[in-house]
Amino acid sequence: ILVDPRNPKILLASAWSRENKGGGGVFRSEDAGVNWRPAGLDQHAVRALVRAPSNPDILIAGALDGIYRSRNAARTWDRISPENHEEIRNLDSIAIDPRDPEIIYVGTFHLPWKTSDGGRFWKPIHDGMIDDSDVMSIVVDRTNSRRIFASACSGIYRSDDSGVLWRKIQGIP
Repeated sequence: ILVDPRNPKILLASAWSRENKGGGGVFRSEDAGVNWRPAGLDQHAVRALVRAPSNPDILIAGALDGIYRSRNAARTWDRISPENHEEIRNLDSIAIDPRDPEIIYVGTFHLPWKTSDGGRFWKPIHDGMIDDSDVMSIVVDRTNSRRIFASACSGIYRSDDSGVLWRKIQGIP
């Protein structure tokens, strides 16, 4: 659930069906959650939803079938990941660089990916991570956007170079 920083009564929520039968999408409330209406991506299983810290109109949604962006606060959505990509699907987490909304990090069922150009080109960023690590959460440090944290099945990782190399944080079981 996202709260609009300009108006706390406006909420956005992502949804997906456990049965993966096409249920889900993004939903909007303008009365602090009393009433909800569809806000796009109908029938997509949307498992992650984030707002760009530098521009509240930019939203990124991660679904089972890929990554979508809205530049107008969920009025319209465009796919920004390649269709039917073998790896960039089954999204668990998304983070947007706090200064540049074109830099997006995503965690998939397998490993993390990054785009620096708003989704035109994606590259895997998993050096230092144990292969086959579901990336359940990914966070960019607001004070140093080169520092990123990711939680995965194999542990918690930190990168100090925008995802080029990851180091497992020791001491966490």
